[in-house]
Amino acid sequence: MDIKTKRFYEVGGALLKADSPEDALELYKQCIGYDAKIRDVREVRIDYALCAFSKGLDVDGKPARVSKTLAEFYKHESEIMLYPTDII
Repeated sequence: MDIKTKRFYEVGGALLKADSPEDALELYKQCIGYDAKIRDVREVRIDYALCAFSKGLDVDGKPARVSKTLAEFYKHESEIMLYPTDII
């Protein structure tokens, strides 16, 4: 599945990229460890996801370069793109 068919979801304050709501929920539970239900998964539009992701900081705590942000955003893998702020 390519980025155009990947979907973006919010679960418990996290932004995730996954193939389905069920996959997003499983990824959330595996990586974050909090229990959530399928009703807690909300699909978001790609433009919303990109805007939210672009506001995140790089590993050094500074705003990431645009080229790096886009490269990370368009990676093929399902992943947690932004972690909830209450667990960082």
